[in-house]
Amino acid sequence: MLIKDTDVDDENEALLSDEEKEERSTQRRRTDNKKKDGEIVAKVAMGVGAVAGGATSVCAAEGLLAGAVAAEAFVVTAVGVAVAGAALGGLAVAGAALAWRHHTRPSNLHWCSNPTSALDTQGTLVCLYNPIHCRFIRILFSKVNGHGAVLTDPTQLPRHWTSEHLVALSTGTFGEVYLYKPMDRSYLALSQSQGIYTQKRLVTEECKFVVVPHDDDSQTMSLYNTKAQQYVGMKPDGTMAAISDEDDEDECITFAVLCFPHKTDGYAKVHPLKIPHIPETTKEQQQDDSTTASEEPSTPQ
Repeated sequence: MLIKDTDVDDENEALLSDEEKEERSTQRRRTDNKKKDGEIVAKVAMGVGAVAGGATSVCAAEGLLAGAVAAEAFVVTAVGVAVAGAALGGLAVAGAALAWRHHTRPSNLHWCSNPTSALDTQGTLVCLYNPIHCRFIRILFSKVNGHGAVLTDPTQLPRHWTSEHLVALSTGTFGEVYLYKPMDRSYLALSQSQGIYTQKRLVTEECKFVVVPHDDDSQTMSLYNTKAQQYVGMKPDGTMAAISDEDDEDECITFAVLCFPHKTDGYAKVHPLKIPHIPETTKEQQQDDSTTASEEPSTPQ
């Protein structure tokens, strides 16, 4: 006979048969196992909740840190936020995905019919292309070269080629420009001792270039540094070189000016161009240079 009442006093247990004692012991073990299983489930649930809460705190901190980094970035064009579900109905911020999407810039360029006017316009975004060697001038990690791939159709500049993007800044004298690389915050410079290089700060004479248009083709020109009396040149392999007046290397100093599409494409509204400040002393020097140039022209013919 099986005992249904499990609350029999211990003093009466001696009256039970061996079969009844075994049944009672089995029921007690089952009850104890159920209690242990309940405790384990509770502990697991608490652990999952703690992990989810920790993940929420860590991911939220990462999101705040990414936001702080984004505030210091020169241009931030895209912020992606991924939200992941956590156990027990909790939500955790997985982080922020930041990207400087250079490929959003238009890929097609416009030929400039008047390179002098295009370069002399303050803040014009241009690319300089050697039509003979089929290479662009680029500033990459503050180094000047033309080592990008050969492009026979320069108007189809690849979207991710941003090292070729230069900003033309007027010196205050028509036909004289500074060429600035926003990403590297560097200026194109030329000197007899260093050749063609870049400057982090604006050095008036080394960074000033006279735009010399070509008579045979209104779309091409050369860049001439008055102080060094040398041109910006490019060799067939893309290596940059300073070319003197007496050197007969027209194929090295010939460049076409290509501009990005006008602001009607809405790009300027999304990616405002930051023009660096030119010190007042530099502007005063420009006026002095302009006066001297008008008295004794130094522009090569």
